[in-house]
Amino acid sequence: MWYETIDILNKFKEVKGQRIVKKIPKLTESNLLILQRLTGQFNTNWSNIDPAIYFKCGIVIWKTFSYSKFLNRKILDRYIKDDKRKKRKAFDKTDEEIKNDIKNSLNYIKNQGFASIKEYSQVIVDSTHLCVDDYFGEKIDLILTAHIIYTKGFNLFGIDDVNLTYINNNQTVIKGLVKRFSRVIKKMEKEIL
Repeated sequence: MWYETIDILNKFKEVKGQRIVKKIPKLTESNLLILQRLTGQFNTNWSNIDPAIYFKCGIVIWKTFSYSKFLNRKILDRYIKDDKRKKRKAFDKTDEEIKNDIKNSLNYIKNQGFASIKEYSQVIVDSTHLCVDDYFGEKIDLILTAHIIYTKGFNLFGIDDVNLTYINNNQTVIKGLVKRFSRVIKKMEKEIL
């Protein structure tokens, strides 16, 4: 996804519970420069990072989180640490929790206007499969993402995203979970999509 500076500002405002704006308010030159640099990061090096989650990490670290701290390395470190913890938790979930995650993921896909997992799996945004983008944005779960990757014949090495190494490095466990829940996914897909 490509962000404009106003998009990043509004993500920050949403996380802070403030009203979104249609144009950038008058900011100091240094704050505007920081906001523009951060926008550039989200459009390039951090394209797989959800700005809302990034800002939530900043709020956790500092009670008075503001522009001057937007590019502080502590936020990125916290984001990476939290992201790894969430992904590891996927292996600790009960069957019911996994089924619920799959159901929520399929409902998200339905709400985006797709009629099938196959249709959804074929969409590419900014040279990345939409499902991979949505996985990193925490919109679809690990098991459904892996199901799409394995059943739709994606080449993990062909996807230009180094963060998929998590799935690649845990293929044995994840493939086992995908196999175990493939009937559940097919059944839910018929019911939901």
